[in-house]
Amino acid sequence: KPMGWEVEEVLDLRQRLESQKRDSNRVRLYFVDHDFFKPEIECHALFITPCYSIENFYISPDVFSGAIQSKSEISPQAASEISKLYKALLPIFCDAIREWNAWLKTQRTLEKENGKKRFIVKSSCFIKLLSISHSNIIVTWSPMLHPPSDAIDICQEASPIFVHHLDDLSRVDECKWGRGKFFLLFINKLLQLINQDLKNKTGIFKDETDGKINVVGYKNLIKAWADIAETPKELEDFLLRAKERLDKAQ
Repeated sequence: KPMGWEVEEVLDLRQRLESQKRDSNRVRLYFVDHDFFKPEIECHALFITPCYSIENFYISPDVFSGAIQSKSEISPQAASEISKLYKALLPIFCDAIREWNAWLKTQRTLEKENGKKRFIVKSSCFIKLLSISHSNIIVTWSPMLHPPSDAIDICQEASPIFVHHLDDLSRVDECKWGRGKFFLLFINKLLQLINQDLKNKTGIFKDETDGKINVVGYKNLIKAWADIAETPKELEDFLLRAKERLDKAQ
C-alpha cells in the first residue's frame, strides 16, 4: 500500500478495481500491514505482512549490519563495532518502548469496539521523546502516567486492557510485533549518535582518521535499504501463487 494509506483505504481500492474489466495478462496484488490486529478479510490477492508492518523487515541485526557495511565509508572494524552496539541496544529499546506499544495496542482495541480511530502518534513528535546513549535508551514521556489530552477520558476504561497488552508484549518478539516506525526512529537516532562520534573522533572512532556515516532519515530508510532487507518467505510464496494463477488464466 502507498505510504500513509490506511488498510481500509487499500481494501476499498481493491473492491473498486475488482469491479472493473480484468486484463488476462495482468494480476492485481494488494499489500497491507498486519498492525496489532490482523485485518478481518480473506482474499488470495491480498498480502498481509507476517509482522506488524513492512518497516519490521528492516530492523534485524543482519539488515542493520549489511546497511552499515555497504552504505557507509568506514573501516570493517568500525562497522563490526557499530553492529555489535546496535545488537546490544535493540533489546534495551524494546524494553523502553514497550509501554508505548501497549498503549497504542490498547487504543486500537478500543477503536475496534467503537469503530472510531482517535489516537495517532506522530513520528516527528515521538522522536523528540527518544533519548539514546551508548549504553541506555530512555523514552521521556509515559502515555499511561501522562496521557494525551484526547485520551484522558478513556484512561479508566483503558487501564486493565493496557496491563494485559503490556504483559502480552513482553512474551512476544517485539522486533516483529512492535510498531515498525518506532524502530526506524531508533535506527535514525542511533545513526546520528554514531555520526557524532565520528565527527568528534570518540568511542568507536577514537582511532579512526577518516570515514563517513550515511545517516538515513526515518522517512527514507525503507527506500534507502531496500536492497538490503530480505524478502520474507511468506511474500515469496504469495508471489509464486499469484504467478501460477496468472499462468493458468492465459
